[in-house]
Formats: sequence, C-alpha cells, structure tokens
Amino acid sequence: MRISQANKGKAAWNKGRKHSPETIARIKAATQAAMKRPEVDARIKAARFTRPAQTEETKLKISLHAKAKMALIREVMRVEVGKLQEIMAQHPDEDLRTFAQGPHFFQDVMSLSWFMFRSDWARISEVAADSILFHDALRRRIAEHQKRDAEAQSKSVLARARKQLTQLRYAEIKLQILEKNIARLRKTFTEQRADPGAEYRQAEAEAQELLQSCKRHVMKVTTAVRELDALSLG
Repeated sequence: MRISQANKGKAAWNKGRKHSPETIARIKAATQAAMKRPEVDARIKAARFTRPAQTEETKLKISLHAKAKMALIREVMRVEVGKLQEIMAQHPDEDLRTFAQGPHFFQDVMSLSWFMFRSDWARISEVAADSILFHDALRRRIAEHQKRDAEAQSKSVLARARKQLTQLRYAEIKLQILEKNIARLRKTFTEQRADPGAEYRQAEAEAQELLQSCKRHVMKVTTAVRELDALSLG
C-alpha cells in the first residue's frame, strides 16, 4: 500500500509544528551561501534566459513556408475528399448516401478530416471510409445541418405568414370602408330621389364590382395564410 493511501484521513505528523528561530536562521544562512556558489548562479541565469524574438525576415520565411505546406496539404485533401465522396455515394447507410450528394459534404469532411486524420491526411479516403468515429461525427453534422435548414425554413414561412397577415388586415379595412361608402351612397340617393338615374346605377355597379374584387382578394390572402399556418404546424 502506498504511504499516501496509508496516511489518508490522518493528520500530518508536522501539523501545527514550527521551526525554532535558530533553525530558521540556519536555513536562511545556508540558502544565502548556496546562492553565492558559481554553479547555482549559472543555473539561475540559464533558467531566466529568454530567446530573442525572430527577425521580420525570418518570420516572413516561416510564414511563406507554412502557407506553401498548407496549400499542398489542402490540395491533396481535396483529391482525397473527392474519392471519399464517391465511396460514400455507395454506402449502405441512406443518410450518408444522401449527405454525400449534398452541398455541405465537401466542407464538413474537410474540417472533420483535419482534426481526426491530421497524421493521415494523404490517405483520408482509406481511413475515413472505415472509421466508425468519422461516420458518427458525420451523422452529427448531418443532424446539425437538418436542424439549421428546418429553422431557416420555419423563419421564412413565418415571415411570409406575417406579410400575408398584414395584407389581409389592410384588405379587410379597405373592404369595411368600401361597404360603408356604398351604404352611405345608397342612402343618400334613396333620400334624394325616389327613382335613381342611370348615373347612380352605373356608380353603384362599379362600386359593387370593386367590392367583389376586394372580397376575392381577402379570400385569396386568407387561404394563403391558412396554408402557411398548416405548413408551419406540420
């Protein structure tokens, strides 16, 4: 059994004890003497040593070399991901087959491969095709994309429903105003004339035609709003 396990739960033997002033003075003197030794001073200076910063020219060389290497890696990865896409298009899993033909496949596989197969980036198509972890990660990406697409579609449907609802309210208000004007016009002519003339009949016919047109528009907008509501609920 380890000493730490044997002493677990017990108070330390030196708990509450302090060095005497003589012992503290002796430790302090020994420490100061050790600090003056050449080998100790050399170790302290070596520990405090900091490497000077790279020059701008060296930084530029390192940056260009890293960019060239990354460009080469990306080019090889693109070829490997293209091969993997052909393999996934024939996979038994229907979700993976569908996703392999989708717009997000290339970018998602590139990002996943960079983190999961960084040491095998030259043969991603071989390693990823048989990797269960990669398939699971890819399925999670598929679920995330489906969720985002569904949310975007819901927002689009909701925006269209709000727009149609606003149009419906405006149409209902105009329809009410038109009905009131027609009723007021009919009452005025009835009070003034027992037998309204052709001019009145023509005006009333035009008003009735406009009223029917407004009603058709209201019914059309109402139907559209109901369809959007059914789509959003479904």
